[in-house]
Amino acid sequence: MPAAEDKSANLKRNSKFRGFDSRKRSLWDLIRDPQTYRVSSVTIANGGNNLGIYIPLFATSSIQNLTVIVPVCYFIIFCWLFMSYNLTRLPGIALILSRYASKIFPFVLMWLGFRILVDSESYRIFLPNT
Repeated sequence: MPAAEDKSANLKRNSKFRGFDSRKRSLWDLIRDPQTYRVSSVTIANGGNNLGIYIPLFATSSIQNLTVIVPVCYFIIFCWLFMSYNLTRLPGIALILSRYASKIFPFVLMWLGFRILVDSESYRIFLPNT
């Protein structure tokens, strides 16, 4: 009986994730969930900067280069989706994401944007010519 009690206690504890308990849902249920489409639409809307990078890359690449670039891009996307799907199914990570992700994520994006500006030296555009 203790194993059944532990399992029910875990389910009650996991229900505290503000409705985020993907362990009990199949992949098909997650795909059909309206929240999935909301997140996808925000991702597409925020992807404008990627268009500025990938359109010139694809436009100037030869067919031989594209036969390597496209499968590698899809493989990397698959890896990110696979990792994120499996990481969010872990109770500890799901708890942290449900509590703190909305507070931490904007700062992660600002830090990432700052690093891109500094590493590419794009900030020099705003400096006067000396």
